[in-house]
Amino acid sequence: MAGVIETPGGTLALKVTVTVIAEDGKANEAVIKFLAKTWRVPKSNLTLLSGHTDRNKVILISGRPENLMPELISHLPAEFRP
Repeated sequence: MAGVIETPGGTLALKVTVTVIAEDGKANEAVIKFLAKTWRVPKSNLTLLSGHTDRNKVILISGRPENLMPELISHLPAEFRP
């Protein structure tokens, strides 16, 4: 995981880098697989909502917030943790 970045619009985004070629959805699959493994959630809980052919993606994480948040927060840089 490359970290948290500020977008040109001023919002924060997670930056992830994969080495898979962006062809036939392979890079999208690699991002989902990486996030699922990192956050310890099933791949089926991650849905690519937008950005299928863009570098910027929106991914929905399904699950119970009280179970997900500690895991997600633990991977943020310290300056972004509550």
